[in-house]
Amino acid sequence: VSDYSRRSLSYPSDKLVACAGLAEMFARALGTEYVAGLWRDTLLKDLLWQVVWSSDGIVPSQDPHDYRAPTWSWAAVDGEVTLSTLYDDPPRAIAAISEVVSCTVSLQDDNVPFGAVTYASLTLRAQLLPCGWVIGKGTNRYLELKFAQEAWGGDKSDVHVPAEPVKLYTYMDSEDGYQIRDLWAIPIMKSDEWYGIQGLVVAEVAEPDGVSWSSASECTGRSRKVYRRVGLWHLQSDSYVRGALGLDRDLFSSREIDIELV
Repeated sequence: VSDYSRRSLSYPSDKLVACAGLAEMFARALGTEYVAGLWRDTLLKDLLWQVVWSSDGIVPSQDPHDYRAPTWSWAAVDGEVTLSTLYDDPPRAIAAISEVVSCTVSLQDDNVPFGAVTYASLTLRAQLLPCGWVIGKGTNRYLELKFAQEAWGGDKSDVHVPAEPVKLYTYMDSEDGYQIRDLWAIPIMKSDEWYGIQGLVVAEVAEPDGVSWSSASECTGRSRKVYRRVGLWHLQSDSYVRGALGLDRDLFSSREIDIELV
């Protein structure tokens, strides 16, 4: 994936089609289902890819008018991506913080299961924590967790707001992500090997207007909010941060909800 995503395609919409043959070979070896460039058996870990921003000023792009994959797939962005550092950790050191409830993919051609997709939806049972942008020294920007009642899922009097902000070190999928005001953080996995937590930065999907991040027919009539991935974040271990902030409860202990990503 890292090598392939560095390459330029004449037609970016063919990104999944171009590697379909290789994906088919891996599917036979791995014995698991292929879902828009990721694998069902390792889906949580596969979600934690990161866009590589080049040093020459070229920024990645993600065009909602040119749908070729769901936002949670590396195939949705134009530009180099690298896989999570969790891939270097032994399985015993990795633990999931969220859970995959369902994952559905609509293929452009049912006879080509490793080719182009027209729509895909992933539902996670996880925590959805509000966060906001903070400008640091120079041009550094990072997300800061908001300790609100709805984020903790308890009585407001039970919320212990830390004296220092909890910063999420963030890697956005495109420059556009920095312009979004309302963002949420979803904790995905943690590692005991490097004492860290990784998760997704997501934003709410707007109502379909003819051309959207998801197909209008799929969004029509939904009663709950739908979200799209806009970046990746990481944090030092929960216990380390709690100790530094003087908190007596887990940062990620709010109630879990079902969150749909498209």
